[in-house]
Amino acid sequence: MRGIWQASDIAYLLKFLYRLLTPEMRAQPPHGRAYVLALRPAPVHAGDMPAKLPLRIADIRVPVKRKKTLEAEKVEALAEDILENGQITPIRVREDGKGFVLIEGYHRLEAMRALGEEMVEGYIVAARLH
Repeated sequence: MRGIWQASDIAYLLKFLYRLLTPEMRAQPPHGRAYVLALRPAPVHAGDMPAKLPLRIADIRVPVKRKKTLEAEKVEALAEDILENGQITPIRVREDGKGFVLIEGYHRLEAMRALGEEMVEGYIVAARLH
């Protein structure tokens, strides 16, 4: 580990912190108020390679239509597999104002919840416009 920060390290850090700001925060100066940045993943933009991240299960909302598709047998089988092999395939979520909305991996999410896990590995993907 280096003891001195290079200019490229500082530039990278500033770009990273800038991406954490919402568009409203970017448009208006703080006027004497300091912003407190919570370290959370930056939004994924088209062309970015999504990174596998640990996500809090409590922060993930499942759409009502998806809740109707749950198969208990599938959840039980996945839970047993996860106990033996760990979570192999991450879920996919998109950001909304309060947390995340599940896109793919409902049975994996419920299997992790059934095992008492608080975190699940997932990809944050950009919402597609139809």
